Amino acid sequence: MGTNLATGLAAVDAAAGAVSKADHDKALADVTASADQLLAEGVAKAKADGVKEGATAERARVKGILGSEQAKGRDGLAQHLAFETDLPVEQAVAMLGAAPAAAPAKPGSRLDAAMAGAQPNVDANDKPADPVDGLAAALDREIAKIAPRNAA
Repeated sequence: MGTNLATGLAAVDAAAGAVSKADHDKALADVTASADQLLAEGVAKAKADGVKEGATAERARVKGILGSEQAKGRDGLAQHLAFETDLPVEQAVAMLGAAPAAAPAKPGSRLDAAMAGAQPNVDANDKPADPVDGLAAALDREIAKIAPRNAA
């Protein structure tokens, strides 16, 4: 067994002497550069995969919140929970279910009443009213208000 050890040590000693320090340093630099490149590529791929996976998960989360039955009638709150928080779908949907739904718009609102009257027929070819005519009519109305007082 001692002979094998001596032979092995002699082989290591011979191999060590066969490689110059410059060759050793160059080989070490090449391996280090190759390892650094592989590491950078691995990190870039892992990061891209993570971004893709995160975007997919976020889209599913937003869709789960906004598409839930509880979001109907609570659109503003649903959008807030989907886009402004990081609550899981289950918690956001539970919160939506606990919130009161918006009251449906009442028919007969003030806008409906205002729009129900006769609408002017405005044509692009209509000439604008002469401002002097409008001023004259306004003066006539004001004079008519004053005239009965002066007659008395």
